Amino acid sequence: MPGFLPFSDRSFFMMDFVCVAMLLVLPAIAFGIYMVRFKKSYDFHKKWQLAIAIILLVAVVCFELEVRFSNWQEAAKLSPFYQTWLYPALVIHLIFAISTVFLWIACIYGAIKKFTKPPRPSIYSPKHKLLGRLSVAGMFGTAVTGWIFYYVAFVA
Repeated sequence: MPGFLPFSDRSFFMMDFVCVAMLLVLPAIAFGIYMVRFKKSYDFHKKWQLAIAIILLVAVVCFELEVRFSNWQEAAKLSPFYQTWLYPALVIHLIFAISTVFLWIACIYGAIKKFTKPPRPSIYSPKHKLLGRLSVAGMFGTAVTGWIFYYVAFVA
């Protein structure tokens, strides 16, 4: 299915969707962190972050299906960066994206297993904070490198 962003006529729907979604996901994650850090709303933080994780999981599965069944490489051949920066940009993006998936899994799994119900600070909190910070950094890196790849492949 063709993309909807006006500055690219070579992109696909889910690529455009994920680019826009990442503009919303990063502030949404920040809001969840704000709620736990400053408002001490642990239950809200848990539900909010799990909702974001589920929405991201569905979006990534749909995105991956479209990538597998589309011929994005053919569309990207029109880019002036196809022979130079396209695949290095993709590799860097995939390093961020794949490592972030594992960080999120570790962060969420640990939180579900180690925190009480309702969630409260515990001996696990420092590790959860570290995994959370690494996950957020990974999400930021995934978004930025994804936008760079999108530009290099479908806009330039």
